[in-house]
Amino acid sequence: MACSLEPVFIDDKVQGRITVHVVLQVGTDGTVEMANVEKSPSDALTQKIHDQMMTWLFEPPTKEGQPIRIKTESDIAVNVIHPK
Repeated sequence: MACSLEPVFIDDKVQGRITVHVVLQVGTDGTVEMANVEKSPSDALTQKIHDQMMTWLFEPPTKEGQPIRIKTESDIAVNVIHPK
């Protein structure tokens, strides 16, 4: 992956280190074509994580030397703080 998840998010309702389940579809050019965030404790946090993931860029996966589209899922941990 060429980009990473922003390590800290700000949310009014949630604080601490949380784990969310994400589902991504990565296109043949390495861009994220679809991102779903599951098991997030707040709608606002879900949207922030989604928006960040849509900026990610992966090295395109290949099959027999040709770039392919893939769907993948993973659990990721993020840090959440209250606004000042």
